[in-house]
Order: sequence, then structure tokens, then C-alpha cells
Amino acid sequence: MLSSRFGQRLRLHLYPWKNRAMLRELSYVPVAKSGIETVNGVETPFVVLNDGIVLYGRMPSEFEKEIYWKWKDALNPHLREETLRLAMDVVLRYQYPHAMPHVTMPYSRRARRCFHPQHVETIADVPGISESERDRLVTIFKLRQGENFLDVGAYMGFGTVRMARELGLDSRIVAIEADPKSFSLLELNVKSNNLSNVSLVQKAVSSVNGMASFYTTERQANSLISEVVHSGSAIQVPTVTIDGILEDFGMDSIDRVSITINGAEVEALRGMGSTLAASENLRLSIAGWYKYNGKRVCDIISPLLQGYGYRVLAGRKGGVLAWKPG
Repeated sequence: MLSSRFGQRLRLHLYPWKNRAMLRELSYVPVAKSGIETVNGVETPFVVLNDGIVLYGRMPSEFEKEIYWKWKDALNPHLREETLRLAMDVVLRYQYPHAMPHVTMPYSRRARRCFHPQHVETIADVPGISESERDRLVTIFKLRQGENFLDVGAYMGFGTVRMARELGLDSRIVAIEADPKSFSLLELNVKSNNLSNVSLVQKAVSSVNGMASFYTTERQANSLISEVVHSGSAIQVPTVTIDGILEDFGMDSIDRVSITINGAEVEALRGMGSTLAASENLRLSIAGWYKYNGKRVCDIISPLLQGYGYRVLAGRKGGVLAWKPG
């Protein structure tokens, strides 16, 4: 059996081969400055991007620190050891946010496997459609100034910040995150960038309003669905439906919804029936590759969405795009 230390060295040796696309992105990630600040008594890394956006995030793991020192000369010189994890999240969540499936990284599908599944489930990757259909999908999912956006599972808010900038001050954006540590960073990132068009909700999205067990880990695989989180602990969090959120904010409909909540996507859709029916221009991007009661989320939610009149396309991994045909 390999020792854990040997396994770590092997991973480090293989990293540039398996993750060369990420290393390339980190060589020119648009970071102009990086450092650490003490926020609420906790050392918190931050970066300032070339466009002036300020983003706070999480400290790197020991393995990520080793990556930094081994390939430091190939990385953006403004990065520090403490900001490598944060820079990776800038690539994954700000430059290529989950809510923008019309944007594909400039790498082959195979090379993108080192990224998040949603980066290999973009419109460019949808199987079984013609080029003209693909072009039409890009047009459908392109952002329009002033659209209203719901970010379900906003994590630290990098995608929220990007969408707020893209959609403009006339848009209305609601970001929802249940994990307390992630929510505090989400709140900090929204406040640091003076995003007056963003509202925050610290709850878990489900099919009912109430309380539920929320399973958490040190990284990011947090969920209402215990089978998704194989280790960690549970906390009690308030739950809310998407229909309830829109009602609370006085919104009759929504234009864009991104849902990435690690297996609870089924429950989220069951709690948004009124929204699905009332939103004529709604486009959804949903992480459908997780399991829910032993089945892939995409296989459960596709007929549900079709029942509301939506056209649904699922990627090979299970990412779901849905919209109402015009």
C-alpha cells in the first residue's frame, strides 16, 4: 500500500499533466494584487482583479500550497501561497461562472475534465444537436442587461458578483447560501464591491419552508442530501422554497436561475411550481449529475420541467439546460 506522503508526491508529479489547463489559466488569471486580511478575527485571503473587483475566499490546502511552490515561476506573479486556492476559484467561478453555459473555456472537453463538471457541460458540449441549434441556444442563454437572476447555492458569491456586473444596476439579483462560513464570504464579497442590486438569503432551498439537517464539510460539498456528503457534520438550517423567495421580494417572475446545491436540486424544483409556470422568459442551468435517492438528478427533473412546458437538454454528465420555447 502506498504511503500517504508518497501518494501526495505522485499527485504533485502528475498535476501538470492532468491539470495543465488550470495551470495555464493561473499563469494569466486577471489578478493585479493579492494578500491576507483579518476579517472577524479570521485570516482571509483576498485578490484585486484587473477590473477592480475585490474577492475574498478560502485558504489553500497543504497540497495546494505545494502546487504553488513547485510551479511558482509559471503562475501569475501577483499570486501568493495563501491566495492560490482563491485564484483557482476566480477561474472556476468568476471567469467561467456556472450561470453562463454559453461561455466555454478555450480547451477541449477532455482538457476541461480537471475543472468543475459544469465546465464540461456548456452549450458547446450538448450532444445530439446541430450547429444551428447550438448557435440558437447560445443566443437564448446570452445575458441581457436588466434581467433578474436567482443564484441558488451561491457559495462565496463569485458567480453572483460576475452576474451583477454583467446584468447591470437595473437587474435584481438574489443569492441564496445556507452554509454559514460560505455565506459570510458571500456577504463580504457583495459588500466589498458595493453591489446595490444584490440581495442575500441565508437559507437552504427546498420544497417546503421549515427547518432541516444540512450536512457540511470543510471544503464545499455541503447539502441537504446526506448521501452526497460522505463525511462531515450536520447543522440545522431554515429552508425556503423558490416560490417563497420570489414572494418575499415581491417578484412575480424571474429571468435566469442557476441551481447548484449538491443533490437537493430536485427539492428546489418541487418548490418552484408557481415560478416555473409564471416566468415566460426563464432560462435555467442546473447541476443534474448528483444522486437523489439513488437516481441522477437530471433524470428526475427533466420530466418535471417538461411538464411545465420547458425544453430540456441534458449533457453527458447530467448538466441540465431548460427554457420555454418562443
